[in-house]
Amino acid sequence: MKVMIRREMVLLYRVEGEKEKQVRELLERNRIAVKVLTEDMLGHTLGWCISEAGYGESGVPYEGKAMEREALILSGISGKRLDQLLRDLKALPAGNIELKAVVTPHNKSWKVGDLFAELEKEHHLMGKVTQLRVWVRNWEPKLAAYQGEDAQPLVEALRQAKELLKKGQDITPEACDRVLEQIREAEKAWNKKSEG
Repeated sequence: MKVMIRREMVLLYRVEGEKEKQVRELLERNRIAVKVLTEDMLGHTLGWCISEAGYGESGVPYEGKAMEREALILSGISGKRLDQLLRDLKALPAGNIELKAVVTPHNKSWKVGDLFAELEKEHHLMGKVTQLRVWVRNWEPKLAAYQGEDAQPLVEALRQAKELLKKGQDITPEACDRVLEQIREAEKAWNKKSEG
């Protein structure tokens, strides 16, 4: 019976200077291989980047826009070891790398540039979701104590925000934008009445 040994590797993109040095030292201490991704590698598959058998060089340049942000892709690291590594990366004095991904059987055939585009979309969406959560946390107690009719637009915005947040992974950027716009309009109306 053939035993497959999983090679642990981290792919770095646009991680430079002191941060790159600290990340490399951390990975070296953990005996994890490091590979730097460059813009000319964005058209290659993740499988090729981690040197997995069956994934050849694509030879096709990436047609999309190169991502400007730094990113880190983890391969072959799982369980408690992955959890600890993520904690250690977050605690580095040079700062955390916001965009991270894990190579999976599902995304191995993806082009690196396509993965980065997906990461950016998710990061953008998470920013909107965070805005909604903060708004709900700040306004829910205020609105619970206030019963005036002039609060109705805010009450409705709060209901919409809470309903959207319940959807979890089914939240879309467009839905967030609609509710955030409703919130802005309701707050504008509230502030006008408060000033008057």
